[in-house]
Amino acid sequence: INYLHDKYHAHIELINMPGIDLSSHFIRERVSKSETIRYFVPENVRQYIYDHHLYKGVYNTNEIFN
Repeated sequence: INYLHDKYHAHIELINMPGIDLSSHFIRERVSKSETIRYFVPENVRQYIYDHHLYKGVYNTNEIFN
């Protein structure tokens, strides 16, 4: 952090926050159940998934993981 401050005169603050443990399985499952993934993935990724109808009606956890 000191390096960035010295080189770029950057103002950097460290913020403590809980980590969010996400997996692709979690995202695919939410989409397949028509649940929102907003705030879990970047907006352009979310839009791409919905625009291309990815994971809709084709994702079945029993079929893939059992």
